[in-house]
Amino acid sequence: MTDITELSENSDDLFKLDFIENLPENKRFAVRYIRSNIKASVLKVRLFGFGKPLGLDLLDISSKGALISTQKKLKKNKKLTLILEFEDGKVFEIKSKIVRFEKNQTYHYGVKFDRFHNELGNYLLKTQDDLIFR
Repeated sequence: MTDITELSENSDDLFKLDFIENLPENKRFAVRYIRSNIKASVLKVRLFGFGKPLGLDLLDISSKGALISTQKKLKKNKKLTLILEFEDGKVFEIKSKIVRFEKNQTYHYGVKFDRFHNELGNYLLKTQDDLIFR
């Protein structure tokens, strides 16, 4: 493994970053934001239309998914529409699917969006007040 001080001694080696190979791999493709100023709810997709909105807590969010918490039990692979309402009135309705869950005091669900939502990602960054990432 190459030490960073050894790299600085020889400028030709400055951009040989072999030591990066030993770092753990980060498989995330999007920054996850922790936001308390976004009102979130879901519409569960039913066979003959939509049900009524279910309130929840938004634990973190990115342009490709979110971590939500609720008292209600939802099924894995359940399709739903995540509704995100920002303080300025901007609303995003995103088709999603529950991909994982865990039970603590409440249910925590990993929700994957149907596609990358670059507009949402840009809006999250634009409206971010506190720099809290996960």
